[in-house]
Amino acid sequence: MPAEITKCSRCGKLIAANSDSTLCSACYAERLEQTDRIEEAITRWNLQSPEEIATFAGMTPDEVREIIKETSLFRSKVDRRVPCRRCGEKPAQPDSDYCLDCRLELNRALGLAAGDLLSRVQKMAASMPYRSPTDNSKLVTRMDEIGKRVGSKSRGDFAPRNRYRSD
Repeated sequence: MPAEITKCSRCGKLIAANSDSTLCSACYAERLEQTDRIEEAITRWNLQSPEEIATFAGMTPDEVREIIKETSLFRSKVDRRVPCRRCGEKPAQPDSDYCLDCRLELNRALGLAAGDLLSRVQKMAASMPYRSPTDNSKLVTRMDEIGKRVGSKSRGDFAPRNRYRSD
């Protein structure tokens, strides 16, 4: 019976598929060493941001974030906040890609753009011949005009003509 094989998720070497790990022995040893360096940075040197830990451990911040995500011991000890996508200086708010200042600025810009768009629509509506503000003959503005257009004898009386109505 042939043994099942798979590739290492990191380097691509062929390994036995019956093991619990998706890494080969060399990559697994390297991952353990990286985890030890991260643990030392957190416990001994009290580093909290992934950037500081990455500088200390000689890794990229993305690698540090990946290991922190996989290791439950580090999650509570490390500041996992992601920097703002727009300015990159402040941490992004929870469930957002932007810091508070950038969110407020983007919201303000959106409000200005919406106001500009509204004024453009109003100008276009005013320039159309069937919606001229001086030509009130085609616009219905009062209830008594509605009654005249419908053809009822009394103003605004919309009751159906039946045996209970007296004219």
